[in-house]
Amino acid sequence: MTSAEIRQSFLDFFREKKHTIVPSSSLLPDAPNLLFTNAGMNQFVPIFLGQQRPAYDPPRAADTQKCIRAGGKHNDLDDVGLDTYHHTFFEMLGNWSFGDYFKKEAIEWAWELVVIRWGLPPERLYATVYKPGPNEPSEFDQEAHDYWKVLFEKSGLDPAVHIVNGNKKDNFWMMGDTGPCGPCSELHVDLTPAGDTGGSLVNAGDARCIEIWNLVFIQFNTNPVAGVGDPGSVEYIPLAQRHVDTGMGFERVTAMIQGTQNFTDFTGTISNYQTDVFRPIFNEIEKLSGKRYGSTLPESGSTGANEQEKIDVAFRVVADHIRTLSFAIADGIQPSNEGRGYVLRRILRRAVRYGRTLGFHEPFFYKLVDVLVQAMGGVFPELQTGQNGVQETIKREEESFNRTLDKGIALFETEIVRLTSGASAPGSAGAPPAVSRASRDTSGTRYHKRRLPHFERPWAKYAITWTTQERRILSPAERDLVMQTILHDRDKKYELYVACVMPDHVHLLIEPQIKENDDERNSVFHGLAEILQTLKSVSSHRINKAAGARGNRVWENESFDRIIRSERDLEEKFQYICRNPWDAGVVSQGEDYPWLWTAEDDRVSREARDTAGGAPALPGAGGPIIPAEFAFRLYDEQGFPLDLTELMARERGLTVDTEGFEKLMEEQRARGRSAQKKEVVALSEVGADEPTNFLGYEHDHTGADVEAILDVGDKKGVILNNSVLYAEMGGQVADQGEMIGETGSWKIEDTRKSGDTWIHLIAGEGAPAIGEHVTLRFDRTRRSAIERHHTVTHLLHWALHEVVSREATQKGSYVGPEKLTFDFSSTALTKPQVREVEQLVNEKIAENAPVSWTEIPYAEAKERADIIQFFGDKYGDRVRVVQIGGPPNELKGYSMELCGGTHVRSTGDIGSFRILSEGAIAAGIRRIEAVAGNAVGEWARTEAERQEERFKALAKKKSGLAPLPAFAADQAAEMLASIDARAVHLERLEAEVRDWEKTNAKASEAGIQSRAAAIAEELAASDSAAFRVAQVSDADGKLLQAVADALKTRFDGPFFLAGEREGRVSLIAAVPKALTTRFQAGKLIQEIAPLVGGKGGGRPELAQGGGTDPSQIEAALARAKALLA
Repeated sequence: MTSAEIRQSFLDFFREKKHTIVPSSSLLPDAPNLLFTNAGMNQFVPIFLGQQRPAYDPPRAADTQKCIRAGGKHNDLDDVGLDTYHHTFFEMLGNWSFGDYFKKEAIEWAWELVVIRWGLPPERLYATVYKPGPNEPSEFDQEAHDYWKVLFEKSGLDPAVHIVNGNKKDNFWMMGDTGPCGPCSELHVDLTPAGDTGGSLVNAGDARCIEIWNLVFIQFNTNPVAGVGDPGSVEYIPLAQRHVDTGMGFERVTAMIQGTQNFTDFTGTISNYQTDVFRPIFNEIEKLSGKRYGSTLPESGSTGANEQEKIDVAFRVVADHIRTLSFAIADGIQPSNEGRGYVLRRILRRAVRYGRTLGFHEPFFYKLVDVLVQAMGGVFPELQTGQNGVQETIKREEESFNRTLDKGIALFETEIVRLTSGASAPGSAGAPPAVSRASRDTSGTRYHKRRLPHFERPWAKYAITWTTQERRILSPAERDLVMQTILHDRDKKYELYVACVMPDHVHLLIEPQIKENDDERNSVFHGLAEILQTLKSVSSHRINKAAGARGNRVWENESFDRIIRSERDLEEKFQYICRNPWDAGVVSQGEDYPWLWTAEDDRVSREARDTAGGAPALPGAGGPIIPAEFAFRLYDEQGFPLDLTELMARERGLTVDTEGFEKLMEEQRARGRSAQKKEVVALSEVGADEPTNFLGYEHDHTGADVEAILDVGDKKGVILNNSVLYAEMGGQVADQGEMIGETGSWKIEDTRKSGDTWIHLIAGEGAPAIGEHVTLRFDRTRRSAIERHHTVTHLLHWALHEVVSREATQKGSYVGPEKLTFDFSSTALTKPQVREVEQLVNEKIAENAPVSWTEIPYAEAKERADIIQFFGDKYGDRVRVVQIGGPPNELKGYSMELCGGTHVRSTGDIGSFRILSEGAIAAGIRRIEAVAGNAVGEWARTEAERQEERFKALAKKKSGLAPLPAFAADQAAEMLASIDARAVHLERLEAEVRDWEKTNAKASEAGIQSRAAAIAEELAASDSAAFRVAQVSDADGKLLQAVADALKTRFDGPFFLAGEREGRVSLIAAVPKALTTRFQAGKLIQEIAPLVGGKGGGRPELAQGGGTDPSQIEAALARAKALLA
């Protein structure tokens, strides 16, 4: 039988038994605690828990369920490819009874299908039944045993041999610590050639005897027992309705049937991968790679002892992983850096890395989607529907990782050499390289002198100093950023001996490394100019970005560099830099300076070190352990998931310091959290014992007593027993307001929360007295604007689920009075999708549906798939649910989310809604920016002004444009319609102006070419000299280039041209290639450009320059004639 026939045979069999055949549920589970749908029963959990009634008559169902087991409790990822049966994606065939039939029918039908329909020899079949061990629940499953006994005896087999008892581990299923549970009975098949093991291999971990089907009998409910002193004590209560839940691995049963020629020949190897499930994918891989699948398997504990074994492992990994990625993405799960999205990204990157084993260095993985769709799209139509999106997503991810994969592999190989050779890590303890390598032997090194500045030498060391713009003082955080930048290219572009970031200047001692080899295999080194340019520009960018600025100059243009000429010179400069912070009085003697780094003593701040990925190896981490810092560097800089580094290490017989890696990860997370936090005051510092009573959901003012006053920066923080002001949480900004007391009134500028205590920050002098009674009121206008934006954020989330995907889940938000931003996981939205989302939200606003909220136990909320909560978030015992639509507080709305924020009372209070932008903020993460209510009008008026500026700019380019329609500044709806109409008009005008400019540009270009040809003709015929030097009147660089192009076809000697337009001098020089041994255009320009107050350069054959002093053109021409004569 083919795999398709096996699948259909299973479903048809249970259709005959009056089961409803239901479609597979999505791989995106309803349960927030699951990464992926990982079992057939997932979609039926609400029925088992009594929350839903089965919709089938009779209450029976059968299906083939898509499953992923990678990450979390069920994780088969590391084993995929190394054996014949592990997968990350698989199908689970199953049949279900919801309070209908039970053990008798389940067992008899299992026997009928496997033995009678499919022809499995019954003597090869073994059934397990539950027999509890000491302190294990329930009792021996006599009922199941007796049904199996009858079937084996009818076949002339001994039940004592073919029925095997199993304990709780193997034969008792539990949904969780509490809840539905019951015994199970498994069918195992003896696959040995003789089939005579007598059950000795059952549950022995031997691939020659494999479980084919598991029948779970759900007949108890696990309840905790109160008052017995043991918090883990439970009791097993019989259920009023008993259920059947079965699961058969589709790939496994297909391997058994096809690998034994329909259960007739048991002499071969049974492999899930040697079936028609995987053969079409293997065929395509063979076609793309030119390699062949050989069905070899590595020894246990090995990742491949020879080339063919490694190739076959790669075949199996790639074929498995394309199934996982394709099905998951088709179900709306996108690769990202969080949760299930990161699991997908890890799997994809693992496949791409294995692609290197198959010879792939360009994107290939996405090309396998077509063959998968052809094979499985008929059974799972979502694959066909999402085929293009799946391919685009995989290709994008593959291209992104390809950019860093080879570099990461090279770094890994270098680290392996270091570890296995016993060399110390760069930056690890030992004699400073600054001393020990002062005199490197360069006698055998060839280098291309022309590619280096005249003062640079191979393997030379340089002392470099540069200063900040106008000696500005760098803050500690800015010094960290500079040090991070310096360390980033350490051991890549240069070897670093010492670095010191002073408050207003930087010292380095470096040795540039080989950049590449030229065509003649001469070594070309990284130049000082290139290194300094990178260090300055990158650190400037990072400093400006951290300050929220753009383009501010941080460094002076000039820098000082000096070549180190002797060991003594090196030692003196090294010591000078190391002493600089103390000699300059920046720190006191005995005090540490965090921004000094040496190879001998790694004292750079931990933040700079971790971010740069340059921490030293762990003490004693040599030998077979890859240091955590190096694994983290691969993760942080090259995008290598830890399990990929572990895989590569395992291939070399090494391990990774995973514990240390996790510590570094947690430090990075802590830094990220710290960077987002505002200044808060711990309760221990405040001295407040009682939580603040928040009344702001229902009231806009309250009376309160002052409990404490504290200093928070330059403001006073007031702690009250009551408050109506919302403290910043969950993306919603804090309320502002007013505090009125017996001794005065104060404006509340900010409200913060520490634990359960509210801290009200007041402006101005003075503060109320402790114990004073005050009246507290929030700014109603501002709060209303925030509430409109918060409620519409919920509507936006709902609309994204409706239009895009249920996987378009919230990753962050900002809810303020002026706008909202909403971050979510997704690919880019199309313009029609953006319009549809906006339209849906406005329709729900127009419905004026009620908005309500209520508190319920979290245990109840987490069982409700229709209440949005966030995977990985932590909640208390009781949670607040905000509901939109449906009867208020009955939890029957179309939008329901766990939320502690403030909201409008009905959607009509929101007013209008407009999406302003949608774009990427990270890989797989999008951001929508939008406005609602009064903010729509404010945005529209500002947008109208911007449109006027756009129109004026167009009108300056071309006269006679059709005027811009007037802006209707009345109602929000009219304003938006007016903005949209004007936007369409501007698009037409911009297209008109572009076309007009293209026409003019063509005419202008034709004029330039015509004039250039005439000038070139005249210059070529001007005299009989071997060179030409001339000034072209009214000429800019573009015209000179055109003249040079034309002159080279008419004159075969060197020439130098100068021109001037609007006070700007342009220069160009050209030398035929045959004459570059005598003259070089670049050098001509470098020598002559300073005469006209400028600079320039280029290749030996062609160079350009410019200047600002037209009065010196004659002098420049004279110098050119002298040089070319």
